Amino acid sequence: MRHFMMMVTAILLPVSATALDLATARTQNKVCELPDGYVKALGEDAQSLAAEVNAKRRAAYAQIASENQQTVAVAGQLAHSQIIAKGVASCK
Repeated sequence: MRHFMMMVTAILLPVSATALDLATARTQNKVCELPDGYVKALGEDAQSLAAEVNAKRRAAYAQIASENQQTVAVAGQLAHSQIIAKGVASCK
């Protein structure tokens, strides 16, 4: 479980070297968190960021799921719960 928490923390970090980073996109309401653990772009300028974040999360969730005998969907849902617990807004 400790490894799971470390993996989730790693995927929550902002994506660097992009025109718009995840933390900024969140504060500007350009992305929101979906219940499945992925982000949704709310504007055209956040599309590439959302795709990059989701690709990294998809890979991390697959690894977490494999290590914990869970499905990728369950790993994403658990990550969403942790993201929301940190005060990040979920999509409405």
